[in-house]
Amino acid sequence: MNLRLIALPAAMIAGMSLSGCDEYIAGKGTPPEIAMATNNCISAVADATRNADVSLIGATPMTDGTSVELAVGGATAPWACDTDLAGNVLRVYDTAEG
Repeated sequence: MNLRLIALPAAMIAGMSLSGCDEYIAGKGTPPEIAMATNNCISAVADATRNADVSLIGATPMTDGTSVELAVGGATAPWACDTDLAGNVLRVYDTAEG
């Protein structure tokens, strides 16, 4: 399975701030729990789509877990994944379908 993580330039990350939340892109400085949630979501979305071309768009810590947005090769919209605080995947879904 060929999974890719992407890193975006700092200028792009700075423009992605969310009110009251931090958003993480793959790279240095990502807390271990966010990295675990991200890796688990990449695997879950790759399994759900039967497509190994999955890459990270961003991950946002929430009070009850992490929300991860992923690009899937050939998909018209991002996929999303929600995890609990331990990084266990709760659900994956195509954002084009809701």
